[in-house]
Formats: sequence, structure tokens, C-alpha cells
Amino acid sequence: MGTRIFSDVRLERKQVQKIIIHKDYKPPHLDSDLSLLLLATPVKFTNFKMPICLQKKERIWDRCWMAEWVTAYEYDQHDNLNMYLQKMRVLHISWRECSKRVDHLSRNMVCAWKEPGTKGNCQVLSEHGYG
Repeated sequence: MGTRIFSDVRLERKQVQKIIIHKDYKPPHLDSDLSLLLLATPVKFTNFKMPICLQKKERIWDRCWMAEWVTAYEYDQHDNLNMYLQKMRVLHISWRECSKRVDHLSRNMVCAWKEPGTKGNCQVLSEHGYG
């Protein structure tokens, strides 16, 4: 936590006390692919570590930001593969359009796709609500 570069010496690692997997998750399907991590110790918030805010009410949206870990395909001085956190702009796409691109899509999901011209690798599938 607290950095965008995985090999940063300021990266704070936290022990996970418990992983709580959504009760309806059934691999390989992406439906309900959500879990909570209960940390063994509290997080001390700083200018670099802040809580996120979830909306109380569902909103209609067509664009949003997401984050992904990206591999830089180069190694640091300790032969560790460099990874860094990158933000990416994504567009909401219709369920019909998404079902053409993604297998195992359910009606509980909303889809977002990388906005054209945006750096990044992944698409987003999310449970309906906070996509």
C-alpha cells in the first residue's frame, strides 16, 4: 500500500487475517467474483493511502477510471520484474456488446472497456452497482 511502483522501498505490505469470498462465487464464471480482505492490523491513512468512497445510491455512468497493475518488462537491480499501478479511463458498454467480447457473462454484470487511445491492458466486468 501507499505506492504506485511494486518494487518501491516505501511499499507497505500488510498481513491478511482472513479472505471472505462472495457466497455466490463459482469459478470459472465471473459472476460474484468479489472478496473482502480482513487485514491483521489497521491501515494508517496518509496522503498516499486513503480510503475510497462508495456511493450510497447507484448512478448511471458512461465513463470512469480504474486502476491496474502493469508489467514494465524490465528488471530492477534485484532481478525483480518491475510492476506499477496505472490508472485507465474506461467506457461503459452495453450488455449485448459485452457478451460478444466476453465468455461467461451474466445479467448481474455491467461492463466497461478501455477507452480508445487510453494506455492499459484490461477490460472490466463488475457486479451491477459499482462498476
